[in-house]
Amino acid sequence: MEFVPYYLLKDRPHILVEGARDDHTVLSLSHWPKTGTPAPLRGDTSAEIVFNYLAAPDRARYAGGAQIVSSNTFSQDGAVAVWSLLNPDRAMKMRDLLLDVATAGDFSRYRDPLALKAAFTIAVFADPEVSPYRRELSGRSAEGVTAMLYKLLMFGLPDILTHIDDYRDLYEEEIEHVRESEALLKSGAARIQEFPEVDLVLVESPEPLHPAAVCPATDRLRVLTIHRGMYWLKYRPESWGIASRPVAPRIDLDPLATRLQVMETAPGTWTFDGVDAPAPNLGFIGEEGQPAPSGLSKDHFIEELVDYLKAHADDPTMRWNPYSEM
Repeated sequence: MEFVPYYLLKDRPHILVEGARDDHTVLSLSHWPKTGTPAPLRGDTSAEIVFNYLAAPDRARYAGGAQIVSSNTFSQDGAVAVWSLLNPDRAMKMRDLLLDVATAGDFSRYRDPLALKAAFTIAVFADPEVSPYRRELSGRSAEGVTAMLYKLLMFGLPDILTHIDDYRDLYEEEIEHVRESEALLKSGAARIQEFPEVDLVLVESPEPLHPAAVCPATDRLRVLTIHRGMYWLKYRPESWGIASRPVAPRIDLDPLATRLQVMETAPGTWTFDGVDAPAPNLGFIGEEGQPAPSGLSKDHFIEELVDYLKAHADDPTMRWNPYSEM
């Protein structure tokens, strides 16, 4: 098999890893919803799906003879998945660690601190502003950047995993934020309160907490963060659709944003990213285009949110189900 950048496929049949399939995709190995990944291969991450494919005794029938691998989006999960598909023997020997890196990247959950450091390192690689390869990424189209990142990681991923300390300058700031966030939770300065009836967790903290400190502490997939008068509700990416357990369908929050706007007393706008985005946010944006304190009281906002989630929990017109037409 060989990797071909997506924009160079020219309608050739291919295996699509991570991202959305097209009419020439013979096999989708993607955890994205509604991409047609075969049911026996599904997993929480694209990397897990690739390993399921590699372990399938009849895997040849899935690929239909396709020898080209491609991807139209870049992520830590995608990097692990593509590398593993192209290097199956080496990947199988590091399966647990590779899956841990993919999970850390997609869901901010991890078992081995090495996996978290690797995920942070790959994220820095992908940031054109701070990447050690920003010269190689500069001036390229979005498609060109994606292709270059895969090229770089096809060579760089094994070194990251075996010599992680060499990349300390790239991951240390994020790791320190995780440690500080964990300390705030442990001390009680930050607190977590769950509302299991609506799959909601409330996170209150004097400082923003790192997702890698919050997500391992709760299974709730609707995360409300309250910080200095700012309210920010996020649907965790797991609610975009995972295979390991059923998740509650997302509820469209656009009508709630409209209702909150009517009640709002501070200058700004309540916005929602859209129910089918990978990890959409509901929040209040100030006049300068940044998250800002709301004029609504904390108790009032929580009451409005919980009541809304309860009221529309069984409303099919308001729910988005990632499991339909997988």
